[in-house]
Amino acid sequence: MNGGHEFRADAGLRGSPAGSRRHRGRVPFPQRGRAGAPTARYNDSGRDGQMLALWGGIALFGVLADLHTGALAGVWIAAAAVAAALAGALGLPPPLAALVFVGAAVAFLALLRPAVRRFMVRPAPEPATLLGKLGSALDQIDDGLASGRVVIEGVAYVARLGAGSPPLPAGAPVRVRAVEAGDVIVEAL
Repeated sequence: MNGGHEFRADAGLRGSPAGSRRHRGRVPFPQRGRAGAPTARYNDSGRDGQMLALWGGIALFGVLADLHTGALAGVWIAAAAVAAALAGALGLPPPLAALVFVGAAVAFLALLRPAVRRFMVRPAPEPATLLGKLGSALDQIDDGLASGRVVIEGVAYVARLGAGSPPLPAGAPVRVRAVEAGDVIVEAL
């Protein structure tokens, strides 16, 4: 039929897997997934484990950094690392997973951080609104030193006693007498 020549798909591919004896006569086709679509699975299991460890390490570093600083940046980096790890687990090659990481980190930092920060940081009340308020001592408060803390309406403040007042033990009820340089001056009830 073909002029006496047999058609072979691997002709001229010596040294390649298709030209070897094992594969002679067969052309390797990409694996097909559902509905005949090629799968995008990245098939390097050794590298998959390494990439998962890398993204996990970045996530752990982000959480630990955020616990240490409280700046609300590390938690978003950790979330972006989890997104990249999921992208890698779903079959994206490492360069694309890195792009997922960068995109998610930028999106989280730009969009979510300001919104969450608004809810977490309460503005300090005006000093005049604290005068006469009742609270309790969290720590022992010594005379004249800013060495104690008090809780007033659920918010902790650095507190000190007025001149000549005896030390207050932790848990003692207090009343705000003044606010000076950000410290609450309290007296015992």
